[in-house]
Amino acid sequence: MSVLFVCNAGGEVGGGHVMRSLTLARALEARGVSVSFLCPPAVTAVLEAFAPDIHRVWAASTEPARIVAAVRAARADLVVFDH
Repeated sequence: MSVLFVCNAGGEVGGGHVMRSLTLARALEARGVSVSFLCPPAVTAVLEAFAPDIHRVWAASTEPARIVAAVRAARADLVVFDH
């Protein structure tokens, strides 16, 4: 099973969404689930600091059309949104 996390981060919202999702992702990994994060630049910065080993799916921006395209390309079994 694969799970893709899509969450907010940045100057206005901080990194709490990523950290909360990272906690869930690590618990799923411990149970054999493949996890990845959709990574526009702000999310990438948080993951570099706290989870440099986590798999990432690049997103050029948080524009809705780009997020949808990246989610489709990832072909995950489950998508978790934390916004």
